[in-house]
Amino acid sequence: MKLKRILTALLALILAVSMFSSCEIKPIQQDETSGTSESGGDNSKPQVEKLELIKNGKSDYKIVYPLSAKYSEKEFAMRLQAAIKQITGVELRVISDLEFEFEEHSLRQDKEILVGTTSRSNEYTIPEEIGDVKLGYSMFVANERLVILGYSNRGMTAALNQFILDQFGYNLASYGNDISKLPKNEATEDSTIHYTYLKKEVLQSDYLSGVDAKLSDFKIYSSGTALQNRVAYKIRDAIASATDITLQIAYGQSTHKNLIMLQNDGSLEKGSWKITSSGDTVTVLANGYYGFYDAIKYFENGIKETGCYEVDADNPSTGSYLDRTSGVYESTKYAYDQKGDVRVMFYNVLFGETADSGAYDVRPSYRDPLQELMIAEYMPDVLGCQEFDKTKRGYENDGSGGLAGLLTGLGYKEAVDPRVDNASNSEWGRAGATKVDYLDANGKSIEYTFYNNTPLFYNTNTTELIKAEYYWYKAQKDNENATNCGSMDCGSKAATWGVFKDKATGKQYIVVSTHMCTRSNGVRGLQGQEIVDLIKKLVAQYDCPVFFGGDMNGNIGDSNYDLFVGSAGYKSLQDSLVDGKNIATEYTSPFFTAHGYPDFNSDLRIMTPGANGESNVHKVVQTTNSNSIDQIFVTNHEDVEIGVFGVLVDDLTLSSSDHLPIFTDFSFK
Repeated sequence: MKLKRILTALLALILAVSMFSSCEIKPIQQDETSGTSESGGDNSKPQVEKLELIKNGKSDYKIVYPLSAKYSEKEFAMRLQAAIKQITGVELRVISDLEFEFEEHSLRQDKEILVGTTSRSNEYTIPEEIGDVKLGYSMFVANERLVILGYSNRGMTAALNQFILDQFGYNLASYGNDISKLPKNEATEDSTIHYTYLKKEVLQSDYLSGVDAKLSDFKIYSSGTALQNRVAYKIRDAIASATDITLQIAYGQSTHKNLIMLQNDGSLEKGSWKITSSGDTVTVLANGYYGFYDAIKYFENGIKETGCYEVDADNPSTGSYLDRTSGVYESTKYAYDQKGDVRVMFYNVLFGETADSGAYDVRPSYRDPLQELMIAEYMPDVLGCQEFDKTKRGYENDGSGGLAGLLTGLGYKEAVDPRVDNASNSEWGRAGATKVDYLDANGKSIEYTFYNNTPLFYNTNTTELIKAEYYWYKAQKDNENATNCGSMDCGSKAATWGVFKDKATGKQYIVVSTHMCTRSNGVRGLQGQEIVDLIKKLVAQYDCPVFFGGDMNGNIGDSNYDLFVGSAGYKSLQDSLVDGKNIATEYTSPFFTAHGYPDFNSDLRIMTPGANGESNVHKVVQTTNSNSIDQIFVTNHEDVEIGVFGVLVDDLTLSSSDHLPIFTDFSFK
């Protein structure tokens, strides 16, 4: 056993030297040394000769991390616990310092492995020999404690590998850094740590392998587009997380010598990326936002795994987003894995535009391109929108071209002329309504009130339009007894229906996009009856499947929902709560579809999820669908199979609107 450990340790040393030399990182490592500093701290206790970490198959030690621990510190504590248990079968308790204080202060012993700067930091002194380890780590004994300090994610990873090698003779890197592959539950000897144990590693160089420059000398270049601004700051944060180096972002023209350039490359497979170098420039190429998203993960994880970033012109680093789709973002994998002949999506894109002020800031020139990026990833055959007011059509001089224009660039066409005449409806009566004059083909002036806020767009490459019309609800009131409708509802509460033909199969289907009353459950019920009557006529005329969706503004149990799944006989793709079985064969992301308003960060020049966005995604976007006001219903669907239903939760969707897109893939039987 001892010979094996010696050989393993030698092999680990050879591997470490090889790795760091290829990355141009020069570690300075100090082995066991005798003596510790006597300046400061609590030195009143006699120093024990050795720490009995494991004795007779048991341990009195606990692993303690600070309550305000960095991610790398808490991760280290959990991985250390897992490694010790894997090798010895002994499980040490992991606990925060504050939790320890509240629960066990009267029973507390000094037999602790302290990870990071805990509440015990005034009870020991850092040895003078430690010095400045910069991005590395230090480990030393203080009385009956082992103190492990990491100064970066890289440092914590290196500390864990060194400790396992010192204590148990195993080089974790040779097992692919996979703790579960370490030898399991061996009959080990007692594990002790001598009081002179002191290890440190100084990582004082941050060179990029393949580029003759330090990482800290680089800037990240953004041309100023919404995509590049977004990716630039995320790469900046990923590098800072791994190295504690925060790079500057250069916008527009730059004469800086060392740049990390961003470039969308349509020749790559969708969702994939490549990082290469030429001279003093590093180029990140990706196909689409999700390709860049995975490249960001490379910057976040690369240094943790290898100690540096491998940037090589002859052998570029590559990857694909398909390798990392799980958890709360599970629906994103369907961007590249369609489960049917046809994809239909519904998306409330959020009414109104402002400049860059306040919590309700929805700056169009930055937000509309984000929605285009998301739609470009999924490319639905038919897209039904809500709250699609005139600014989405590029009528504001903000330089964005409008979302409608961006969709045109993707190959979409709007099914119905967006200029609609709501003023002819007898229920219209709101004073001061915004009206737009338009000259028809004969030069006659026609007065239109607002634009179609519930449009249908279809992908002209895959889909043919048979017929489409706009429908404005007759029940346009704040409540059943009101004489007219309020400013929030008039003009935006409507439906647009379209009959489409899938070019590949020749089959027809109907899509209805709607937005219902915000104020009154009773009015929603009246509008619901109107749309049920309309859909009944469409089914009688065209006899094909109907996909009816959008912002219903009614939860499960509200009048419109009960009507749809009750007497109308519709099936809800989102509702698995009623009978415990969903109509979709694959069912993902059963979340609330509404969340906090996005913000515009003027410093970063990007839209962000806002105060109730991504950081609180599990609170705001709950894993239940009982209150999801965005729904997809199907009727007359006997000839189709529903492949998947999903709610799209990701950085793009949380930053673009206060609603999450929903989609379904289906096939014709």
